[in-house]
Amino acid sequence: MTSAETAKLAKRGWEVKSLKRVASTFSGAGFPVDAQGFEGEDIPFHKVASLSGASPDGFIDGSPDTISTTTAAQLRAPILRPGTIVIAKIGAALLLGRVRQLAQAATIDNNMLGIVPVGSFDRFIYYSIQTVQFSELVNPGAVPSLSDRNLRMWKLAVPPLDEQRQIAEYLDRETGKIDELITKQEQLVATLTERLTALWGNQIDLLKAHHATVSIRRVVSSIVDGPFGSSLTSAHYSDEGARVIRLGNIGIFTFKDADEVYIPLEYANELSAHAVLAGDVVVAGLGDDKMPLGRAAVVPDTLGIALVKADCYRVRPNRKVTAEYLAWALSSPQLREQFKVLSRGSTRQRLNTSVVREATIPLPPRDEQHLVVEQFARASEQIGQVVLKATKVVGTLRERRSALISAAVTGKIDVRGL
Repeated sequence: MTSAETAKLAKRGWEVKSLKRVASTFSGAGFPVDAQGFEGEDIPFHKVASLSGASPDGFIDGSPDTISTTTAAQLRAPILRPGTIVIAKIGAALLLGRVRQLAQAATIDNNMLGIVPVGSFDRFIYYSIQTVQFSELVNPGAVPSLSDRNLRMWKLAVPPLDEQRQIAEYLDRETGKIDELITKQEQLVATLTERLTALWGNQIDLLKAHHATVSIRRVVSSIVDGPFGSSLTSAHYSDEGARVIRLGNIGIFTFKDADEVYIPLEYANELSAHAVLAGDVVVAGLGDDKMPLGRAAVVPDTLGIALVKADCYRVRPNRKVTAEYLAWALSSPQLREQFKVLSRGSTRQRLNTSVVREATIPLPPRDEQHLVVEQFARASEQIGQVVLKATKVVGTLRERRSALISAAVTGKIDVRGL
């Protein structure tokens, strides 16, 4: 904020203050593994991951852990009142700095910071904190983390209390309208995605009704995993050389070419057993709800010399199946369910090459395989265009929301009387 802008705001009774002058901050505590069995009232214990929900004023769906007030006292974990602002101090780019308000008394984990306004209206402070450039406040390191001290020293423009309330009420009203529009677009995307999934599943069921179902081992000549453990890590990466196919490159029946990583050609020769050719199919051995386990894609002919990394399986189809059909069938809803059942690993879904070999798909003649994939591709393209448009609208609305908040809490727009 320039000196001229500060002077203009001062005439309206605004002051520039550090956050520590308008709010108290409280660090969370680690959740105890033996939290059960203590006497005292149970209260919610929010973990930082619960901030990843889409709602700007709520938490992710699902009940939080609970902790007794007695246990909280033993841990010296503050019990935060309803309305307390909580902020993520650590996490991925989309989580770090995410802000929420508690709907009820609760305590929080040590990856969050609680903020209780003192002499200021909580909703105004809640909106103001959303304008923080968190990239300027993080501690350096492999995992970015928000500095408590930097946040406490962060400066914000603070109007008189009555104007704080007017600004907060204005933003509640106007951002609510924007959030409603965002929700409608997100619902459209979800509906279209479900429609495509249903079409996909129906096509698989129809093929199963008219053709034999075979295991993957019957339609491939080989399947290999990437190099194990320390044989291929980020320490081996180079600016050019042989392309390394990683999990992020494997979309749902789509090869994502943007995330490029290479290793020297000499080292790639030593790992030739894991080499990938154009027309091979790559399968994801790890997954989650958004990027499912077993998703597959055809390797394009633009990569040149390439190999797979660990948990990325290179599957080479034989003459019974086309690469496109194999990737399409492996990525289908039915195969996703098969892989969930067959997957290994308690904390994260994981496959191995043996499991992939035993998964089953319907096997029509090759000419019908081409036809099925082409029909699906046309439908997917039509739905994808609408989804892309809706996604862009959501992005624009989010930008408008952020700009509106910034303008209101810095006094660039005067909302008094609006």
